[in-house]
Amino acid sequence: TTTTTTTTTTTTTTTKTKTTSVLMCQGHHLVAIASADCPDNAGSLRHCDQVSPGEMCEGDGECGTHELNNCANEWDIYLLEAWTCQGRYLAAIASTDCPASPGSLAGCDSAGPGEMCEASGECGTNVNLGNCLGGYDLYRLEA
Repeated sequence: TTTTTTTTTTTTTTTKTKTTSVLMCQGHHLVAIASADCPDNAGSLRHCDQVSPGEMCEGDGECGTHELNNCANEWDIYLLEAWTCQGRYLAAIASTDCPASPGSLAGCDSAGPGEMCEASGECGTNVNLGNCLGGYDLYRLEA
């Protein structure tokens, strides 16, 4: 009697995909800065929920910030992006503030001060923001 044993080896390769999410704070994008752009005063910057658009900030968990150590291997420095249109700041609205008919809004380059607008890439807006149902990208042109 002959016994044959067959061994099958299965190799599974798992590829990890890095998911990059857009951080939002005060209606604006938060972007991690490159180490080469670190300011000398990184340790004295305010937290990201306390700065104005266009300012750098130190993330400490607020607005979804996390440990980067991108400046001096110690600080987590971000930039609160400022979009401007018609000489005014644009702020992405919270999804809870979306109107019933977002498709009827004017584009951000023709909205009036204080009005909501639907972005189509004008004024540097993010066409993939999708903050309102149906994939609409809504902002408010600050007064």
